Amino acid sequence: MDPLTMTAGASFYGTILSALSCIGTVQPNMIHMSTNAWFAVIYVSTFASVGAYFLWNAGVKIVGAGRAAPYINLLPVWTVVFGILLLHEQISGTSLVGGIITIIGAVLATL
Repeated sequence: MDPLTMTAGASFYGTILSALSCIGTVQPNMIHMSTNAWFAVIYVSTFASVGAYFLWNAGVKIVGAGRAAPYINLLPVWTVVFGILLLHEQISGTSLVGGIITIIGAVLATL
């Protein structure tokens, strides 16, 4: 399947299921968001979700699912790395050990 079609389908069905899960749990008067918060939601839903998902699917199409599969496990590692670099978060020993194990596993699975 073409990556754009797959991304569009996943985005559409994900939006529908997310909206359905909110029925009866969220009242309109409960939502108080600033302009910056709306920009953050738009950014995350566009670039960080749809854009990244599209690029991942395009990469899988190029290299094949077998070669790409081990690297999906690096998502939490990149989350921690960007948290440290961009948000100046502290890394715990458990996160460091888990990241190292994940990287070693991805490298071994590729070999």
